[in-house]
Amino acid sequence: MVKIYKEKVKKRSVKLFEIAHIYPNSPTVEQYLELKGLERLGDNSGSFDNKIALCKDCHSTKDYHTTKEDYLKFLYCKMKLELRN
Repeated sequence: MVKIYKEKVKKRSVKLFEIAHIYPNSPTVEQYLELKGLERLGDNSGSFDNKIALCKDCHSTKDYHTTKEDYLKFLYCKMKLELRN
């Protein structure tokens, strides 16, 4: 499970997450073809609905190697979170 809160380290806050786009902001040709026709959240990729908190390593991987399976996993996770609120 990803920690999405801050912890105190030597009297300063350390962010344990980064804000990532669920649908890539600037998809590569491969990502565009892989994700073509799939449901999207929000009006565009910059929409708040299209964002999720991830650890730095997961964010870097997702930015450049988004698969259909990973995209759908994050999409459904965000949809579940929205239903809870």
